[in-house]
Amino acid sequence: MLITVISLLIGVLSSFIASCISLWIGVHYERIRQRKKYSGLEGKYSSFRFSDSDGRQLESAQAGTAVISYLRDNLLSIELTHDHRTWFGTILMEAGNAGTIVWRYIDLPENQREFGLKRCIAEKDEVYLIGDQIHGYGKEVLRRIRE
Repeated sequence: MLITVISLLIGVLSSFIASCISLWIGVHYERIRQRKKYSGLEGKYSSFRFSDSDGRQLESAQAGTAVISYLRDNLLSIELTHDHRTWFGTILMEAGNAGTIVWRYIDLPENQREFGLKRCIAEKDEVYLIGDQIHGYGKEVLRRIRE
């Protein structure tokens, strides 16, 4: 009887340890996979807006610059400067190459706030930003600056 109880306890304990190791390996593998996938977006970018007359045509003049940094897992940060203004955001990559940006301007006086959400689509050397057009934030393209 005592041997059966000890065998049962050893079996439960070894199953628990094996489950914990398996879970740790799975989580670690997923983090490595996400780091490999999203850390490639890190870098400096030039910002280009779309033409007001043709919403599919990019303007030739650079509108600003951006820096994207990898934080962890599927989180990145972005700082974009254009028109002498700077906003900072956190990018949550949700599915494949699509994500959401929570952003706010960081150059406003202490008693003012300007913030919102943007959608983004990340490609190899370009990131497409889709803003809230109701408030005047349209689409723009970030192109990687090769150094």
